[in-house]
Amino acid sequence: MKRHSNIVDFFLTVITFGLYNIYIQFRQIEDANQLYNQNKYSLAKIFLFTILTFGMYFCYHEYKLTLDLQEKAYGNKKHLSSLWVIIATFFGIWPAVDSYQQALINTHLEKRNSLSRDNIIELVIVGSIYSSFVLIVIGYLLSKKEISNPLEYFFL
Repeated sequence: MKRHSNIVDFFLTVITFGLYNIYIQFRQIEDANQLYNQNKYSLAKIFLFTILTFGMYFCYHEYKLTLDLQEKAYGNKKHLSSLWVIIATFFGIWPAVDSYQQALINTHLEKRNSLSRDNIIELVIVGSIYSSFVLIVIGYLLSKKEISNPLEYFFL
């Protein structure tokens, strides 16, 4: 287990059209299992249940993983502050969730009680780039009249 850069992860996810994110998921699952010294998470289980539940299980998985990583990084679980993870995952903003999870892993590795300045800067950069990308796609689809309502982007 080692520190990873959110910016590099995000860049590689974009240039591989999301395929690198499968590796990020695998790596974060392995890190979480290593933190707990048990096989608490399984990529095969996540894929199977995500398919069977039409993606809803993945929202739950991201929420549960975030809670566990918060517990390891800060010593407690922050249920209410983690609800954004379910919403972000549901609306396809999983790179922001993965970046936050990696920041929690990095915080644990650095033995800090809160996110470091570098982690916060990386989260802001990744969030800004991804938000800009989503807005550009929605704007493009609106201009081409492929959607009439911006919410249709999320439910195509």
